[in-house]
Amino acid sequence: MRKITSIVILLAGLSLPASVLAKGDGVALRMEGTVSKLEFKGDRAHFILTGRFFFKQWRGPDQTESSVDVDGSRGIPVTVVQSKPFFAMTENGRGGAIRGKGALAAILRASAEHKHVVKFQLVDANLAFGRDDGFKVTHATVIRATDANLR
Repeated sequence: MRKITSIVILLAGLSLPASVLAKGDGVALRMEGTVSKLEFKGDRAHFILTGRFFFKQWRGPDQTESSVDVDGSRGIPVTVVQSKPFFAMTENGRGGAIRGKGALAAILRASAEHKHVVKFQLVDANLAFGRDDGFKVTHATVIRATDANLR
């Protein structure tokens, strides 16, 4: 119950533009895990992520961090598009490269085929919470994703 309350409070804060745009404040939406049931419809990728989704928020002058993790061990339905620009990152996140159209699709295909864990940073996300359907990412733009082949 406490976890659900934390999610509701965090999401309420995320819905207020002032909380995100205030000086010194920030929000990050990230997910990580393996990809399965991958399908493409135009520029949209639909898949099941087995891993976790998490929200991070930094507030105030001392940048106090709070985080909420959503367990995705049973699978999270996800729909994403590639950002422009898009950054393919090394697995440790310390290096990366700007990639063109189709780069995210290649990363997703490799993860689905080889069961590599991919870490994603999202922007412009639409999330759905339901009693029976659980949690899903109905639409998000991926600005960064780890590429197991990037060295």
